[in-house]
Amino acid sequence: MANTNNQIDRYTAFKNALITFYNNCKEENSRYKSWEHCYEQFYLARKKRLNNKDYDALCLHLAFYLASWGMLRNSFLLQRDYKIHNDVIKIILKNKYDCLLGASCKQVVENWALLKDLKEEIRESYDTLRKKLPEYADVSHKISDVLVTKVLMGTLGCAPAYDRFFKKAVKGTKRKKKTDEEKPSNTFSEKSIKQLCDFYNTHSKDLEAIRKEMKINHKIKYPQMKLIDMGFWQLGFEAEAKRKRKKSK
Repeated sequence: MANTNNQIDRYTAFKNALITFYNNCKEENSRYKSWEHCYEQFYLARKKRLNNKDYDALCLHLAFYLASWGMLRNSFLLQRDYKIHNDVIKIILKNKYDCLLGASCKQVVENWALLKDLKEEIRESYDTLRKKLPEYADVSHKISDVLVTKVLMGTLGCAPAYDRFFKKAVKGTKRKKKTDEEKPSNTFSEKSIKQLCDFYNTHSKDLEAIRKEMKINHKIKYPQMKLIDMGFWQLGFEAEAKRKRKKSK
């Protein structure tokens, strides 16, 4: 990525948004803390032998994290209790996916094929569960990338959650060149992941200094992908709030 004034301004906005989001996380009982609670439990789960009570606790954490981010609205998940996530959790905890836990940008790019496999396993598992509901039996559209990436972020921290605010901010990124390769991609894909990682790596010295101070209970570091997720989500959220204020005048 070229080090132009435009790129510097873009990074400054991203950095400010990132810090704003993290400061909001510090508020007592903030909904933003639900990611910390969820990620910590899955982080620790990979280090021990799990029993049924452990899986039950993981289901609760994942369910509440998703609920706190509005993932139950207009979703088949609203029709089931928290234990619906049990099959997906067993997939996520497979040994072959250990390398995705807290993966760096470099590791995510290198393991894109593995991440893509996991994405499809999660999608297929939720789709099977969804079709058991009579009202969803004939639904043909795929389980959304929003749900899949929210789950990936909450359990492994290896991909940003491609929700509407995140996508709005990424799509709004301006570049001088307009070739297909240069246009910012806001869909969960190898191209998008590489572009986001390029952005992080361009500013890695500064971002790693910030990340050093971001820990769960002073122990577990925030993954690089979480910083990408927070910064762009906050930018999209602020842009939408600004649009609504302007519209109401």
